[in-house]
Amino acid sequence: MGMSRPPSGGGVSERKVQFGPSKEGMGVWSPNPQLSTRGKDPDLANEAKRIAQALIDNEQPMTQAQLIERVGARHWGPRVFSRALQFALRQQMIRQVGTGMYAPPEMAPGERKEESRPVEG
Repeated sequence: MGMSRPPSGGGVSERKVQFGPSKEGMGVWSPNPQLSTRGKDPDLANEAKRIAQALIDNEQPMTQAQLIERVGARHWGPRVFSRALQFALRQQMIRQVGTGMYAPPEMAPGERKEESRPVEG
């Protein structure tokens, strides 16, 4: 009893399996291809200023949800608010005063802004 080989053309192909990028073309699908080519966002500084101004105007620390509502960030587009918030933190336009709580740089946690009163003399 000998082993028989399948006739040529009708058996298992001897295909070499290669791992890694395709030799045929380097174009592959990526879920966020724009991330590698995205330049600076010209509106980022303006959006960060709006966040900082909302905190100053509110006169007390705010949660992220309150900030989103106050500045209308739901209409800014995906991840724009979080990028602007991080930019404002890095530029020290605002500061984090607790988990998910933000305030202007000069305001301590729980502090309310005092009305400035003229000095009588």
